[in-house]
Amino acid sequence: DVFGTDKYGVVTVVECKRYCADLAAVTQLRRYVEKVMVSKGITKVRGILAAPKITENAERMLNDWGFSFISVKPPKYLEEYTKRQARLDGF
Repeated sequence: DVFGTDKYGVVTVVECKRYCADLAAVTQLRRYVEKVMVSKGITKVRGILAAPKITENAERMLNDWGFSFISVKPPKYLEEYTKRQARLDGF
């Protein structure tokens, strides 16, 4: 979801989830990181999964692959839109 560099200049990919991150979110992050490594011809890419919560299995897998988890909460003013929000696959 977000691609850039961290304060040390390391290429970083951040996968953002609105709800609890699961194994699928971790594998999605890994695919993104691997694609960036291949397309940029680099061997070091930082992977971060940002979500309100993460399952125990997903956190274990995330750590095994050397990625990080950051707990984030969407702003309160966005809560009213979550139930009505259209998904991209609906277009």
